[in-house]
Amino acid sequence: MSGQSINVTIRPPQVADVRALAAMQCELALETEGLHLDRSTVEAGVRSAVVEGRDARYFIAERSGAIVGMLMTTREWSDWRNGWYCWIQSVFVQPGSRRTGVFTNLLRAVQREAASDDTVIGLRLYVEHENDRAIATYRRHGFAASGYHVLEQLNTTNDDD
Repeated sequence: MSGQSINVTIRPPQVADVRALAAMQCELALETEGLHLDRSTVEAGVRSAVVEGRDARYFIAERSGAIVGMLMTTREWSDWRNGWYCWIQSVFVQPGSRRTGVFTNLLRAVQREAASDDTVIGLRLYVEHENDRAIATYRRHGFAASGYHVLEQLNTTNDDD
């Protein structure tokens, strides 16, 4: 961690946080991928995770009553290793709070939780190939390339095919 250290509290989300989390999700998509997301869809997705516990969990970083960062986790079963991988996703720190320890505190909360659950076998994350700053940050925290490429196939309806 570089820059000045700040007092940060890591806490679970509340229903009142849904709009703020959705706003950060939209900022994250625009900043990292140039995507303009539909806010109502994102709010519905965040609400599903926060209210209904839809296979995702948010960690919120708060300072002086303001949300300064977030991180979401999901789980993936590995039959090869008979355990869960905890995927770190949707990492966002407000620009004015970057390089002040917010991400480190979020990551430590996830690491502590994973270490306390003997069914969790490891942490994984993905990052945009061109996001050198994030890659360097993750490497400083002990993450290494996994040897896998992430491929996807989205469910879409396209009449042009």
